[in-house]
Amino acid sequence: MKEAATTHWANPNPDAWAPTPNTDVTNETGFTALPGGLRNYDGPMVAIGSLGSWWSSTVEDKYNDWNRIMSSDYGYVSRSKGNKNYGYSVRCVKD
Repeated sequence: MKEAATTHWANPNPDAWAPTPNTDVTNETGFTALPGGLRNYDGPMVAIGSLGSWWSSTVEDKYNDWNRIMSSDYGYVSRSKGNKNYGYSVRCVKD
């Protein structure tokens, strides 16, 4: 799902424990995920270039929704609960 290579993604941290490092990324799904970072609860953007995070439509509770996260250090997608005060990317899909 991630953009292959490191055109927009930071080089993987050589000290990171990474069972599937970013260097193994193929983008075979064609999603081409880019590292837009996230907006902290108090406003500033962080982790641009090393983290991609996207809201999902799944609501956890009054304060949290689920999101998907990709890191430059890993070649896989993880799922995380995110506070609604943070800002994550969105992906628009045409029906």
